[in-house]
Amino acid sequence: MILLCQKQNQTYITEFILLGFDDLPDLQVTCSAGSENLFLLFLVIYMVTMMGNILILMLVVANQHLHTPAYFSLSNLSCLETCYSSTILPKLLVSFLTGDRSISYSSCMTQFFIFAFLVGVEC
Repeated sequence: MILLCQKQNQTYITEFILLGFDDLPDLQVTCSAGSENLFLLFLVIYMVTMMGNILILMLVVANQHLHTPAYFSLSNLSCLETCYSSTILPKLLVSFLTGDRSISYSSCMTQFFIFAFLVGVEC
């Protein structure tokens, strides 16, 4: 029996490049001013989302009249939405701000794991 020792392709994926809407030229941001505008837009959306959900959580915890099952469910959903937003949006904001469109493999898998875990918690 003859054993052949062949080298196999051992390419490792270390990062992904986030392309977004590259195949839709009308939606591309071609200058840094457009990227800054998107950064500000998503930052405002993120801040409003976080403040609203934290406000709901604080009101449900602080007010004794809101300690009912309906408000308990609402506070759970607010907590989950806070976690969902904090899982993905910070990397998006950094990408808009720095122009770096890559994400490491471990960061991508960590984001995916946390997002999938939160989906499981919500069900």
